[in-house]
Amino acid sequence: MSGPHDNPDPLEEGVSAISVAIRRNPKLAQVPSQYRRTPNPTHQVEHNLLGTFVELARDYKAIVEVVSSKNVSKLLYELTEKDSQKSLIMPESLLQDLQLNILDDLRTHFDLTMDDPKLNASQISQINASLTGASAAAATTGSIILNNPVTDGRRIISLVVDYHYCLLRASYIKSSFTEAMAMVNLKYPITVVSGPSATSDIELSRVEGVHGPRKLRILVLEDR
Repeated sequence: MSGPHDNPDPLEEGVSAISVAIRRNPKLAQVPSQYRRTPNPTHQVEHNLLGTFVELARDYKAIVEVVSSKNVSKLLYELTEKDSQKSLIMPESLLQDLQLNILDDLRTHFDLTMDDPKLNASQISQINASLTGASAAAATTGSIILNNPVTDGRRIISLVVDYHYCLLRASYIKSSFTEAMAMVNLKYPITVVSGPSATSDIELSRVEGVHGPRKLRILVLEDR
């Protein structure tokens, strides 16, 4: 008569072997310092959410600039000039929600497309960059969260393009990822962005632009 352990589960065997190995050598469970995601110890996160967010988002290879509302156009122009970007797609209500009166300036500087009526993937792929808002951000992970379809747009416009420019209100930066997620509306898709799209092979060689934009530019709008 066969018993319950005559045909052990390979997964359970593997997990058990790893557990035994870690008990024998606790160093195996330690994450190398270069792979840890922790804020600079000089930061008091609760008192410097903006500084912590900027540091960790830049560590993820995003370009991050803090800007006043009156200087958004100027900084956006400077970034896009460096990136050689002229075509831009954005949600129709983004600027109105952020109370930014820069639409005429954008139309003058860019080949601007509003995502209304909704463009298909083929049409969007002809546009190099998108401008979106963000619903929240987490300081201790350097992540932005896109969720509001009115300001952040459809997921496709921030994933198909090569460059993603994001306008983030400073007041939307929360300390932890949990606090940031508490701001989202679960009725809509949630996109978490931590730096440009990237992946690594088994030798940890980083490749960017694999499944989303190669470049991420975040403009943090100072609170009025």
